[in-house]
Amino acid sequence: MEKTVELLKALVKAITGEESKVIESISEEKMELVVIVSEENMPRVIGRNGRVAQNIRNLVRFLKDTNKQVYIRFETEEEYNEKAK
Repeated sequence: MEKTVELLKALVKAITGEESKVIESISEEKMELVVIVSEENMPRVIGRNGRVAQNIRNLVRFLKDTNKQVYIRFETEEEYNEKAK
């Protein structure tokens, strides 16, 4: 599972040019990853009509190192903190 997270971080860094934080939530049958990116880099990560985000998801799901379902969300720090309350 660590390789999956490292791949996701590398892909986001290649697109944005900066490190991102990935928060993992793992259950018996699924793995949920929340990628925290800065607000100014969110359009780069999402892309036009969500194409970049969908391609990131496809690559990670194809190259994952686990049998669990992988779900990926992209959020800003503010969005994530707001949901955590």
